Amino acid sequence: FSCFGHQWFVKLYPGGRNDSNDGYVAIKLVNWTEASIEIEFKYIIKHPNGVGDISRASGKLLKFSPTSAGLANNFSLRSTLLDYLVDGTLIVEVHMRANKPG
Repeated sequence: FSCFGHQWFVKLYPGGRNDSNDGYVAIKLVNWTEASIEIEFKYIIKHPNGVGDISRASGKLLKFSPTSAGLANNFSLRSTLLDYLVDGTLIVEVHMRANKPG
């Protein structure tokens, strides 16, 4: 997807990564553009029945160099995310904010 003139992609690791706790899903946001940018971001998984969202935010501006990533190794338990599937698909929202002078 495109945001702030940059190309991005989200990668989900259903089995986690090497440094994830057992049973956890990892997720990362990658800057796929040849320019750096500082952004604050948040991942959101909305429950299909509106029960409650799962989210994780960076909480501060982070510099994304080309191909660098914002990683959450222990985003959520895999067993929890199964209840968030919509027709077998997990829908991930990414909210982003850049610190651009006005």
